[in-house]
Amino acid sequence: MPITPVHEPKTHTAKHLWPIANAVADCSAVQYYPTMATANEVEKLALDLAEKERAILAAHLLKSLPAVLDDADEGMAEALQRDKDLDANPNLGISIDQLEQQIQQRRA
Repeated sequence: MPITPVHEPKTHTAKHLWPIANAVADCSAVQYYPTMATANEVEKLALDLAEKERAILAAHLLKSLPAVLDDADEGMAEALQRDKDLDANPNLGISIDQLEQQIQQRRA
Protein backbone atom coordinates (compact mmCIF):
# COMPACT_ATOMS: atom_id res chain seq x y z
CA MET A 1 0.00 0.00 0.00
CA PRO A 2 1.67 3.31 -1.06
CA ILE A 3 2.12 6.01 1.57
CA THR A 4 1.01 9.51 0.70
CA PRO A 5 3.32 12.07 2.31
CA VAL A 6 1.74 14.73 4.47
CA HIS A 7 1.86 18.08 2.68
CA GLU A 8 3.56 21.00 4.34
CA PRO A 9 0.96 23.15 6.13
CA LYS A 10 0.38 26.79 5.28
CA THR A 11 0.53 28.26 8.80
CA HIS A 12 3.85 29.35 10.30
CA THR A 13 3.38 27.39 13.55
CA ALA A 14 2.34 24.20 11.78
CA LYS A 15 5.37 24.36 9.44
CA HIS A 16 7.58 23.41 12.40
CA LEU A 17 5.57 20.24 12.94
CA TRP A 18 5.24 18.83 9.42
CA PRO A 19 8.48 16.75 9.60
CA ILE A 20 6.99 14.64 12.40
CA ALA A 21 3.82 14.12 10.38
CA ASN A 22 5.88 12.89 7.42
CA ALA A 23 7.95 10.67 9.71
CA VAL A 24 4.79 9.05 11.04
CA ALA A 25 3.45 8.61 7.50
CA ASP A 26 6.77 7.18 6.21
CA CYS A 27 6.95 3.43 6.83
CA SER A 28 10.75 3.48 6.74
CA ALA A 29 10.94 5.99 9.61
CA VAL A 30 9.23 3.77 12.17
CA GLN A 31 7.98 0.21 12.40
CA TYR A 32 4.60 0.50 10.73
CA TYR A 33 1.55 -1.61 11.29
CA PRO A 34 -1.72 -1.22 9.40
CA THR A 35 -3.24 0.19 12.59
CA MET A 36 -2.74 3.66 14.02
CA ALA A 37 0.60 4.48 15.73
CA THR A 38 0.63 3.92 19.46
CA ALA A 39 1.04 6.73 21.95
CA ASN A 40 4.52 5.37 22.77
CA GLU A 41 5.60 5.60 19.12
CA VAL A 42 4.26 9.13 18.80
CA GLU A 43 5.95 10.11 22.07
CA LYS A 44 9.32 8.79 20.88
CA LEU A 45 9.02 10.74 17.64
CA ALA A 46 7.96 13.88 19.49
CA LEU A 47 10.92 13.61 21.89
CA ASP A 48 13.24 13.63 18.87
CA LEU A 49 11.99 17.10 17.94
CA ALA A 50 13.94 20.21 18.87
CA GLU A 51 12.89 21.81 22.16
CA LYS A 52 11.02 24.65 20.45
CA GLU A 53 9.12 22.22 18.20
CA ARG A 54 8.21 20.06 21.22
CA ALA A 55 6.94 23.15 23.04
CA ILE A 56 4.76 24.12 20.07
CA LEU A 57 3.44 20.57 19.76
CA ALA A 58 2.74 20.40 23.50
CA ALA A 59 0.85 23.71 23.37
CA HIS A 60 -1.29 22.46 20.49
CA LEU A 61 -2.04 19.19 22.30
CA LEU A 62 -2.92 20.98 25.54
CA LYS A 63 -5.25 23.35 23.70
CA SER A 64 -7.04 20.33 22.22
CA LEU A 65 -7.98 19.01 25.67
CA PRO A 66 -10.88 20.06 27.85
CA ALA A 67 -9.98 22.04 30.96
CA VAL A 68 -8.72 19.65 33.64
CA LEU A 69 -9.19 22.01 36.54
CA ASP A 70 -12.75 22.99 35.86
CA ASP A 71 -13.52 23.42 39.55
CA ALA A 72 -14.93 26.68 40.83
CA ASP A 73 -11.83 26.96 43.06
CA GLU A 74 -9.45 26.16 40.16
CA GLY A 75 -8.14 23.04 41.90
CA MET A 76 -7.38 24.60 45.28
CA ALA A 77 -9.42 21.97 47.17
CA GLU A 78 -7.54 19.19 45.36
CA ALA A 79 -4.16 20.78 46.15
CA LEU A 80 -5.05 21.23 49.81
CA GLN A 81 -6.26 17.62 50.05
CA ARG A 82 -3.04 16.32 48.48
CA ASP A 83 -0.99 18.44 50.89
CA LYS A 84 -3.00 17.05 53.82
CA ASP A 85 -2.51 13.48 52.51
CA LEU A 86 1.26 14.00 52.25
CA ASP A 87 1.40 15.40 55.79
CA ALA A 88 -0.48 12.34 57.05
CA ASN A 89 1.64 9.87 55.04
CA PRO A 90 4.98 11.23 53.72
CA ASN A 91 5.62 7.88 51.98
CA LEU A 92 3.06 8.92 49.33
CA GLY A 93 5.56 11.44 47.96
CA ILE A 94 8.85 11.01 46.13
CA SER A 95 12.14 12.87 46.40
CA ILE A 96 13.34 15.26 43.72
CA ASP A 97 16.04 12.70 42.86
CA GLN A 98 13.38 10.03 42.32
CA LEU A 99 11.37 12.43 40.16
CA GLU A 100 14.39 13.27 38.01
CA GLN A 101 15.21 9.55 37.66
CA GLN A 102 11.66 8.80 36.50
CA ILE A 103 11.82 11.63 33.98
CA GLN A 104 15.13 10.34 32.58
CA GLN A 105 13.71 6.80 32.34
CA ARG A 106 10.69 8.06 30.38
CA ARG A 107 12.94 9.93 27.96
CA ALA A 108 15.14 6.88 27.32
